[in-house]
Amino acid sequence: MQLASHFASGTGTLKDPWIIKTAQHLNNVRNYTGIENRPKYFELANDIDLGQSPWNEEAGWEPIGETEMTAFTGGFNGQVYKIQSLYMNRPQEDNIGLKQNIKKL
Repeated sequence: MQLASHFASGTGTLKDPWIIKTAQHLNNVRNYTGIENRPKYFELANDIDLGQSPWNEEAGWEPIGETEMTAFTGGFNGQVYKIQSLYMNRPQEDNIGLKQNIKKL
């Protein structure tokens, strides 16, 4: 998949963050985590509804940056937008959320 299709626009830099307009764009953030992608920057440009298939089925949303190797190192500007209807059914996991394992730059 080409990088351009992962986000609405942007290059992932501080001055030109990747623009997130859909749940799939938000899901694609996980492809740009970890040391080799540090730092990357993202910005919401729409409200995102995760209350739809496949984001609300079975275990639900898979947290971004679950391990030390995939830690989120970058910036995420929500602007005035919301991520709503986040669903997770992971009773065997602790301390889960939209993003996990966040590292300071």
